[in-house]
Amino acid sequence: MRYSIGWKGTNTHGEPDPIGALDPADDRTVDMWVAGPGALLVAKTVKIAERVGGPRSSDKDALDVLRLLQAVATETLVEQLDHLREHDLSRDVTIEAIGLLGPHFGSSDAEGVAMIIRAGGAGIDPQGLALSVTILTNDLLQRL
Repeated sequence: MRYSIGWKGTNTHGEPDPIGALDPADDRTVDMWVAGPGALLVAKTVKIAERVGGPRSSDKDALDVLRLLQAVATETLVEQLDHLREHDLSRDVTIEAIGLLGPHFGSSDAEGVAMIIRAGGAGIDPQGLALSVTILTNDLLQRL
């Protein structure tokens, strides 16, 4: 099995989270270590860069980046990415991912933005999606 280097950050930043059963009648939970959104952003960004234009490329990965940028406060992402940059295991890949965010999501004609629009499907506002991801990406990059 082949692993992306982008997942290194998931080993250095996360928190325990209770995971419950799918059956509503089953009230059991188990605490599992879950990667934080900053680590997921690193992993997705590197994965996209590794696969873009190839047979394993998935537009859904770019849509996941947009969802992370929309759902998580920019300050939280800054704090988590700063933490990842300070850790020996995740430093290099985090710096790489930060460097990839602008080229892939920082302008409306970037490939990551095109991937988001394709993944959005029918009925989406392509200009609105492009504007959203570029503003969120550039805001994050300015704060890092």
